[in-house]
Amino acid sequence: MVGRIVKNFSFKEIKKTDDGALSIGQFTNVPDINPPQPPGNIANWFLGTRAENGTEFKQLIAQAVDHIIDYRQSYLPGDPETITQDVKASLEYQAGMQALRDAYNQLLQHLREYGTPFFSMRYQGHILWDTTIPGMLGYFAAMLHNSNNATIQASTATTLLELQVGRDLCAMIGFPETDKIEPWCHITADGSIAINEATWATRELKFFPFAAKKALQKQPVLAKAKALEIKIADGSQPKLLEATSWQLFNICMDDILALPQRIWELCGESENIKDVYDVWDLIIPYNLNVRGWLEMTRSCFEDVGEIKMIAPSSKHYAWPKAAAVNGIGTDNLIDIFVDADARLDLGRLNQTLNQCLENRHPILLTLAVLGSTEESAVDPIDEILELRETYRKKGLEFNIHVDAAWGGYQISTIRRDYSFEEQKSPLFIDDYSQVMFNEHTIRQFKHLRDCDSVTIDPHKSGYIQYPAGGSLYRHSLLKHLTTFTGTYIGGSKSIRPLEPSVGIYGLEGSKPGAAAASVFLSHQLIRPSVSGYGKIINQAIFNSKLFYLRLLFMSAETDNFIVVPLPRLPIDRSDISDYINGEHEHYIAHLRQHLQGKNQSQILADPEAMALLREVGPDQNILSYAFNFKHCDHRLNDNADLFNELNNQIYDRFHIHYYQSGEAENIHKYQFMLTRTIFRLADYGETFINNYAQRLGLATTPEEMSILRSAVMDPYLSDLPNGGSFFDEIIELIRQNVTEIIEQNFR
Repeated sequence: MVGRIVKNFSFKEIKKTDDGALSIGQFTNVPDINPPQPPGNIANWFLGTRAENGTEFKQLIAQAVDHIIDYRQSYLPGDPETITQDVKASLEYQAGMQALRDAYNQLLQHLREYGTPFFSMRYQGHILWDTTIPGMLGYFAAMLHNSNNATIQASTATTLLELQVGRDLCAMIGFPETDKIEPWCHITADGSIAINEATWATRELKFFPFAAKKALQKQPVLAKAKALEIKIADGSQPKLLEATSWQLFNICMDDILALPQRIWELCGESENIKDVYDVWDLIIPYNLNVRGWLEMTRSCFEDVGEIKMIAPSSKHYAWPKAAAVNGIGTDNLIDIFVDADARLDLGRLNQTLNQCLENRHPILLTLAVLGSTEESAVDPIDEILELRETYRKKGLEFNIHVDAAWGGYQISTIRRDYSFEEQKSPLFIDDYSQVMFNEHTIRQFKHLRDCDSVTIDPHKSGYIQYPAGGSLYRHSLLKHLTTFTGTYIGGSKSIRPLEPSVGIYGLEGSKPGAAAASVFLSHQLIRPSVSGYGKIINQAIFNSKLFYLRLLFMSAETDNFIVVPLPRLPIDRSDISDYINGEHEHYIAHLRQHLQGKNQSQILADPEAMALLREVGPDQNILSYAFNFKHCDHRLNDNADLFNELNNQIYDRFHIHYYQSGEAENIHKYQFMLTRTIFRLADYGETFINNYAQRLGLATTPEEMSILRSAVMDPYLSDLPNGGSFFDEIIELIRQNVTEIIEQNFR
């Protein structure tokens, strides 16, 4: 049922006591996610590509097993045993245990034979790599307790951990905490759930003014508020009861969420209204969640068209699902083609916003992507925010959601070390000379906190095992709009004010407390700032840029192929005359002079090399690239079908195959692994496809392009103990296989 709205638990209830202990509401002596700066470095944080920390990890896992055994044996030790020694001595029991051992060994053998070595430096494919030791330990230990964070009744330990994780993620990106507005975050199963929750909450927000208007019309106890004026995005202030549908659809989020408080202040306390939460309870029954689309359509769309969502064509496939599930419809999800750098095209967005304004289409939200799944491109969040201000003056309002499922944690590379008590200090470091992101991406990091909702997945760039997504709201009152509960988990009229809870505000019911414990322990030891996650991610970005340069420099005149990474060089973003005047070649020569053949320590010691390296390569650390072949007379192939076939065959060499019998090939056959994606003209538009096709030498605009892809999450690749680079091995393997494929099949 729709939950009664009461005074919710606030992140401000997480505080230090006078003796330095952490309390969360009425709970005291809770482990603190934010202790004094923990010691340690990357070598402490992962099991290692050769399981170098295996002995230490085994000891810590055994400690968790010992803990759960002792926990069970020490709880009311006078209780009777149920599995006696006589039972264990029986033949049936012995046979059952042997069956368990056999099945377990079979599972382990299956994982060994069919599993992919994601941990290896030879795996540069999908967006997963090793997971942190603290993350694995936190999950394993809490899994043994099997708590359910749907309610604190079933998770008296792990709900308290998830609340800290939520606050920490909000602090990482810098969502402000003020007396009137504070943020909210909870862990979800994945980014797709978080995306659906954000869409759902924003949908309810968009219709909340209609619900408030209906409540004033229908509820006599609210009569004193009938003269209430509302502030529209363009600054006009009609009375709520007299506002048009178009006006009600175009109110800023903070003003919408302030309506119950303003109504409460006008009505004052009475027999039926004891506090502002009673006002919320009077409004909620008129919102879309309760009334449904049919009734809301009849009453809310008198002078407006269909409601729209806007997203770049680089969006994750969860977004059409969110439009469908929330009743917006995929036809009303407007795609904005990306530019040649795979970033949202601001000019096209401006045109779309203008069309929505002219045709009076309300906009639910506009999406910006901070690290797209295929290209790790970062959209111009700063300019999208500026564009919203422009359209606000014209009377058009919309929320801005940032899908930072992949790239959110990467803000830790510029985030100062912080504590919850010191969040008002400067958020970001002053010196970016050793930060590997380009200036554009750093600028977008700083504007993440200005958006309305954000998706961040710890199980991506947080190096946490699945499942652990994250749904973040700049304004915590948004969660009132998606509060559902049941009496058996402390819901309905039995919700206690300020009771810590994370399980009643979203789509999920049961949710593993182990996931929260995993993120908690990882954050406690690897802070999401420059001293923790920032170290891991900065090194991974460094490696992704070196991989980009290795590919850029890879082919020589005598080779039978070329390779073109998707990200353009900075020089390529200027006027085409630079190509004609030879500036492109000069720039590459400059890169070779400062970066080719240099090891990591040499590059880090060269300020000019670092400045060059920061601005090349992808915005983040997913790299797309493609090969094309030369004919025997050294002419470059210009046929798109042959181009696609070549890259498909390269992919076939570098991913695990299965026999017709269903058995996997021997994993040791694969010395390098990558993945593949498809760029479709219908999805990306001509600007993006034409630019990349021309750089690859294709004569026509292809309907689709088969592209290779590597997510470089490994911090070790360019920093081996002997001072060498594992890229030497990888590039040689790629060269040998590509050359062989072309000689055998394309000559």
